[in-house]
Amino acid sequence: MAETTEESVNTAGTETKETVGTVPAEPAVKKETKRSGGIRPAETVRQSFVVMKNEIKKFFSGKRMLVFSLILAAIIFVLAVAPYLVGSEAKPFMFVAVASLVVLMASTLFASICIVSEYEERTALIVFTRPISKVSIFTGKLLACLLVTIGFTFLYYLVAILVGLLVDQSFSPDMLVSFGLACAYAFATTGIAMLVSSLLKKASTSTIITFVILAVIFMALSLVLNAASVDTSWMLYDCAGSIENSSSEYRDYTNEMLDSVVSMLSDPETFLKQNWQQILIDNGYNPLAFLTQVNLVWGLDAGSMNLGQVTEPDYLHDTLVMIVWGLVALVAAFVMFIRREF
Repeated sequence: MAETTEESVNTAGTETKETVGTVPAEPAVKKETKRSGGIRPAETVRQSFVVMKNEIKKFFSGKRMLVFSLILAAIIFVLAVAPYLVGSEAKPFMFVAVASLVVLMASTLFASICIVSEYEERTALIVFTRPISKVSIFTGKLLACLLVTIGFTFLYYLVAILVGLLVDQSFSPDMLVSFGLACAYAFATTGIAMLVSSLLKKASTSTIITFVILAVIFMALSLVLNAASVDTSWMLYDCAGSIENSSSEYRDYTNEMLDSVVSMLSDPETFLKQNWQQILIDNGYNPLAFLTQVNLVWGLDAGSMNLGQVTEPDYLHDTLVMIVWGLVALVAAFVMFIRREF
């Protein structure tokens, strides 16, 4: 019997020719059934990396990358260059003070749109009809978000380390600890951002809600619980504080500022006697501004008080809490993504 030739497209996108006759027809059907019934783990990994690469390309070609790059450059300029413009010098430990904000912005700008954009831009119609599993799509997008966020965080810490080498001719190991905690925070914020992205229909709405949750709601909730004497060591906001508190220089600087505030509030008369010249200088020798601030400080009387001290955090506990936050959020995001239809 004459043999016929038909073309089939495999998952890699290349065309292969199979010879189909009366007898070999059964193996061809089995091969197709195996392919449609499930994808092998090795193929899932390969597809995930393809999705990751395409997602990173999409990030770098979008306007959000430009916005984030400008924001990051502005932060680095303020911390590394601006102090010299006002006669001061850069303090490397101040980089860790805003490191969590850098991570938060990266997660907000990238992870918060990675899923919802497929539906809003209607690219899901194309993506979901290809022979690629949703597991591969979700994993690839997750890896892309983490790589971009951690990559920019690494660049940020690299600048901080270089500033330390130029200013103090020293390298603080605390920077590495802080970077590790920042990576754990990136994992947590990325998971939460992807969860929000899997629930909403508009990328802009997802971005706004993600930022509000991470920057406002979590902080407010932690403050409310703390005021009610509830343990907040499991809160993401509190654990993220270990990113800056891991720096011994930052802890010393903060504790010094707290001691100054306590001194001013508990004994304003002594504080003014010791610091009136500096207050005058700070107010540009303006008598009215000087008297206004002196009067303000003089009216303070908090008696004996203690604002506490910033201590070295529990690194293992805070890291595990942030990872758990990320895992729970990612599991919920994956479930919502699998169930979601176009």
